Amino acid sequence: TFGPYQSGIWQETAGQSYRTILSDSFSPATLFAAGEQGFFYDPSDLSTVWQDAARTTPGVVGQPVGCIDDKSGRGNNATQGTTASKPILRQSGSLYYLEFDGVDDGLVTGTITPGVDAMQIFAGVTKASDAARGMIAEHSATAANIGCFLFEGPSTAAGADFRYGSGGTLPFTGIAQATGYAAPQTKVLTGLGDISDRLAAIRVNGTQTTSLPNDQGTGNYTAQVTYIGRRGSLSLPFNGNIYALICRFGTNLSADQITQTEN
Repeated sequence: TFGPYQSGIWQETAGQSYRTILSDSFSPATLFAAGEQGFFYDPSDLSTVWQDAARTTPGVVGQPVGCIDDKSGRGNNATQGTTASKPILRQSGSLYYLEFDGVDDGLVTGTITPGVDAMQIFAGVTKASDAARGMIAEHSATAANIGCFLFEGPSTAAGADFRYGSGGTLPFTGIAQATGYAAPQTKVLTGLGDISDRLAAIRVNGTQTTSLPNDQGTGNYTAQVTYIGRRGSLSLPFNGNIYALICRFGTNLSADQITQTEN
């Protein structure tokens, strides 16, 4: 008989058992091996979760999160200093996630300077409600800024969708929308952007649903902070859970790299 067990397979033969380790050792951290800017947040790694922005009190399930460390190697930790606006660390079986209340929860990075015109973002999320527009992540404080991206669910009240937007000197003219996803929804989302190549694409659970070749202007993604869970720490609060969030500013990934990261 065979059955899954953590990162391997247990096999029983004539009353004996042994474990075969899976050979796939891919880590999203390898996406940043050439010094690419971005971030990699993994709430399941409790060593990276803190109750306070100063990183003095380790994270505990059921308590607010004031900081989650960046595992990309770029040092772009995401923090929140206001207790009422901190997401809550939750656990469901073997899964850990950050729960955003849809009212005022959010995290923010320091300034990130991409220096390139292509980017990718991956998110494991639960969208709990479609009652109001919710910002999962946005590299920009407002839609007026150039060289930015946004990732949201839903994009409007009762929108029943997920949306990715990208823009250079023409802000957010590249908009890719995945419709027909009325809350509640738990999905792996991917947003792919390339300003010069006019790429704006969104994938849901490994399947690309929309790709729009709209003119996004010119230039690179600009030096901005990235807001997680709320636009500019002021509006459009996301109502739901984030299980993992990876953002990479760098040349377009191969199909295999995208699939491995989504997996």
